[in-house]
Amino acid sequence: MTVLDYRSLVTVRRQKGITLIVGLILLLVMTMLGLTAVQVTTQQERMAGNLRDRNIAFQAAESALREGESALENQCVIVFNGKGAFDVEANSVDALGVDALAFIASAATAEWTEDNSFPFDSFDDACTEPKTHGDFFQAAVPPRFFLERQPPVGGSSLEVGVSKDIQVTKVTSRGVGASRGVDGREVAVVVLQSSFKMK
Repeated sequence: MTVLDYRSLVTVRRQKGITLIVGLILLLVMTMLGLTAVQVTTQQERMAGNLRDRNIAFQAAESALREGESALENQCVIVFNGKGAFDVEANSVDALGVDALAFIASAATAEWTEDNSFPFDSFDDACTEPKTHGDFFQAAVPPRFFLERQPPVGGSSLEVGVSKDIQVTKVTSRGVGASRGVDGREVAVVVLQSSFKMK
């Protein structure tokens, strides 16, 4: 005959209640891990989208920068009247009333229009290098650029007593990404600038 101990019966009953609590705690931990995984995945997708948008903006700005440099290198006919081409030495305010220096200083945030910048592909292919840009890499707005002719800089020469001035022109371009924010403004904006020594 087997004798049951009263203490072993009490332990079995307590274990059943503890199992339920441990199971609920494990379920809560698994739920928290699942929610964390969803948040991490969502964050990674946002980061990848922002990186792609920034890349589109960079490629668009780089295309416009190359066109401006090509126009200078091939000596296209460029009138420095403030409509996309500013003469910093002559006057900071052009005939159109655009304050060139203020616009240049705020190039990253200013509104680029027909009055203050050239649209991409504004020079014909006979003057600049042929372009293959498609739809500007899905940019929300086609890239733009402007030129700034700087005051001549004194140069050096191998000839005695001869000083040749060097003419430098800055090319500034702006490209935007494919996305727009809730307020309608571009999310990714890239502004590039290069200095070009005239021949």
